[in-house]
Amino acid sequence: MVDQAAARELFEHELAAITDAEEKFAEALAKVVPQVQSTKLSELLGRYRETTRGQVRRLGEIFKLLKVSPQRATSEGIDGLIAEFDNFVGAETPAPIAYDVCAAGLASKVASYQSACYKYLNGLANASNNNNCAILVYDSQTEERDMMQNIDRLTIELYQELSAR
Repeated sequence: MVDQAAARELFEHELAAITDAEEKFAEALAKVVPQVQSTKLSELLGRYRETTRGQVRRLGEIFKLLKVSPQRATSEGIDGLIAEFDNFVGAETPAPIAYDVCAAGLASKVASYQSACYKYLNGLANASNNNNCAILVYDSQTEERDMMQNIDRLTIELYQELSAR
């Protein structure tokens, strides 16, 4: 038997963590995109930033459906992914194509991570009998999966360009 109260508590905590992750990633993209040389990657990451902002708004809607104030809990997962990127580009000063490959790698890792987070959230929403929330969570999960596929396709081109130099 499902303990709906426990599932709800866990759902709210994970919701707060993904809110933190989405907000931090939107901030990171604002710094990364202007440094990208590839027009295609710049456009894709710009769309990803807009998608992320939309997901933050959707997370706010979920908090409203739950009748709780929006919260943030530290997402150490996103902190690590962003720090990994910042540490490399800060220490190495990579060539423009290498920066682009790293930026695409960051976006791909984040999309994968957040897709997994949303999948987990979806299960928690269903377990806590919050079906309307589950639908909204699934929308974000789908957006992350689609973004991951788009980034992966573009990354192949970036790898080819990197290996040609």
